[in-house]
Amino acid sequence: MESDRARLADLAQRLGGGRLDVRVGEGCPLTEAAAAFAAERRVSGRAIIRVAEDPQ
Repeated sequence: MESDRARLADLAQRLGGGRLDVRVGEGCPLTEAAAAFAAERRVSGRAIIRVAEDPQ
């Protein structure tokens, strides 16, 4: 998959304008990424994988 500048700009506009609804099911650290996508694990929404912790 290659990025498409026009599509990314459209997504940014939709998100900024409140016209894009993203349902986040759960967030987990990169070390648990494989488990987050295990077949027996069912979560409603998108799985978000954190590659770095938020600075406190």
